[in-house]
Amino acid sequence: MPHEVRLTLWIVSAVLVFAGLAFWIIYPRVKHRLSQENYKRFDYDVIARLVKNNDYYLINSFTFETGSTPLVIDHLIGGDKYLYVVIDYFIPGTLEVDPRLKYAMVYRKGNEKLEMLSPYEMVRAAIERLSTLSGIPSEYIVGIALINDDAVVLGNAHPSADLYLSTPHQIGKIIRSYEKRDVKPFVSSQLWQAIQDLHAIKVQTNPENK
Repeated sequence: MPHEVRLTLWIVSAVLVFAGLAFWIIYPRVKHRLSQENYKRFDYDVIARLVKNNDYYLINSFTFETGSTPLVIDHLIGGDKYLYVVIDYFIPGTLEVDPRLKYAMVYRKGNEKLEMLSPYEMVRAAIERLSTLSGIPSEYIVGIALINDDAVVLGNAHPSADLYLSTPHQIGKIIRSYEKRDVKPFVSSQLWQAIQDLHAIKVQTNPENK
């Protein structure tokens, strides 16, 4: 094999190896950054498919006041038997959470710690407020904190109450398990009216998000 050909092959091989190493080092960081910036869009797409495939009702970005802090329900899903309150979260590391405590802790790289209001606490408050607004008993409302797939969770992820931490790939399973329960379904007209009433409240408080 001529020297020029061997040299060319060696250069091409070196470039490919270097590119592979660079991709292996950089890609996880880029993927993490993109996930953090676009997780709400990804969650929305998953929820939209779930609702469409099961003929559920859906209200996105439902906001109301609770005390001095606005509370946003990212997705409000009306199933046949239950109403599902879903709030999106991006956890940049490990989440240590206890459903009995008001605050949770996020551990990031470099031993950085961040205290946050527990997702359970936010979802629980949303259920209580929503039950008051809609007249639907809280036992027919399921709360789900939707977290990114690569988040690590320490603690009890599934308390005895109807509160869950879930990834986008698990939420369909949770909802299907509730819809299979042996309980009386909502009367369709009543559920539709409750959803319409909630949508009217959403429009009154956020007219730009009809």
